[in-house]
Amino acid sequence: MTEREKAERLARCLKCPESCPDGEMAGLVEVANQLSAPERPDPDFVASLRAELLQSARPSDVDGSRVRMKGSDRREGKLRRIRRSLAWMAAVIALLLVGIGTFFQPVPDVDAREVVAKMKQTDRSMRVDRYRATMVHWGVGEDGTRYRSVSERWYEDPGRFRQETTYSLPRSFRRTVVMAGGRFWSSDSRDTVVWIDSVSQTAVSNLAGPYMGAEQLEDLLRLPSDQYDVELTGSDRVAGRHCYMLELSVRDRRIAEEITRMRLWVDRETFYALRMEAFDSQNRLRFGQEVREIAYNPPMDSALFQPDHPDAPAFEAKEETALKKGSLRIRFASTGVEYRRGERVSFRLTLENAGESPIRLDDRGSRLSVGNLKEEQGVWEQELDALSGFIIPPGKSVRATATWRVDVPPGKYMVFLKGLTFSVDGKQKSQDVGLGLFFVP
Repeated sequence: MTEREKAERLARCLKCPESCPDGEMAGLVEVANQLSAPERPDPDFVASLRAELLQSARPSDVDGSRVRMKGSDRREGKLRRIRRSLAWMAAVIALLLVGIGTFFQPVPDVDAREVVAKMKQTDRSMRVDRYRATMVHWGVGEDGTRYRSVSERWYEDPGRFRQETTYSLPRSFRRTVVMAGGRFWSSDSRDTVVWIDSVSQTAVSNLAGPYMGAEQLEDLLRLPSDQYDVELTGSDRVAGRHCYMLELSVRDRRIAEEITRMRLWVDRETFYALRMEAFDSQNRLRFGQEVREIAYNPPMDSALFQPDHPDAPAFEAKEETALKKGSLRIRFASTGVEYRRGERVSFRLTLENAGESPIRLDDRGSRLSVGNLKEEQGVWEQELDALSGFIIPPGKSVRATATWRVDVPPGKYMVFLKGLTFSVDGKQKSQDVGLGLFFVP
């Protein structure tokens, strides 16, 4: 029976009270008390009927109805309080279960060093034909400066890679890196462009492989296996992928330059490090990165791997320097020795093997740097990522070209090749090399 039907029946009872039992009259009065005009389809009828009912009903019926309604309200209020309590208890229990599940992660039945070995194997021969990923990077420099960036990356075998990175800290700028056809190209929003005419497979693997470009992880895993401990601590999910959780720590902290402990989340299927956190000897978090989204073997447009400026600029050198470090010859050329602010300068660096044995450049790579002679302070620096692990055969050379828009105060400046580390016949050499001077009037 609808509310309207009940109200109409009550109206009939009021017209002929003798035909309506006392119990039914009281029940219908209770219905009248519960009527709410705005919620009914015919508010005028209901409002007038409600007023008529309450005026015409017998006092005993109205009083009895009110008593029953109060009792009903008390019961409903108590039920509502019980329901709220049960809801809160359920929420607390759920949180406790999640917390306990997170704290007591099930440890997979696999050896931790086997996982590390498969990561290294993946680094040597990529297990994935192509992937697309979104990553977040964060950290704190030695001087306390915080940095943060977000990158989109694409990889396609063999050796085609693109990464677009947006830096938000300590300053905002964008950088795009493309490796394809054995060549490297880099450009950023600070108006710097770099070309390298030869790229090693090591460089591609360093950026696109299982370490996901993390030099800190490469440095740690480069140590002999008896110099670090590795423990399998549990399992987790990152970017929707099932992962092993590992913790690596250096046994003798004196041999670690900066990072002494790392936590890794390693994809169980591909053995890519989808998340990592790096700590120093004082257990401070220095670096971290996480893959937020990743798709293995998606369809990919080949146009992604075409740089905006495919060819390095040809220029006639006005200033040249030639140095020799054993069998490694270094030639440096620039478009001049004097530049004004806002003017574009081009540098060309050539590394030539004049010996009879191959020269291997270190995996860490080197970088071009400009520093103020008076203040001994760096004002511009560009990593030469693609030279990492490059092998220069006898009689061959590798060339890097960089263009940079001068945005420094007047003064004298020196161009350096920093972090140059190479090995010949098993003997390693490392040094910073001054390449040439220029002036800003």
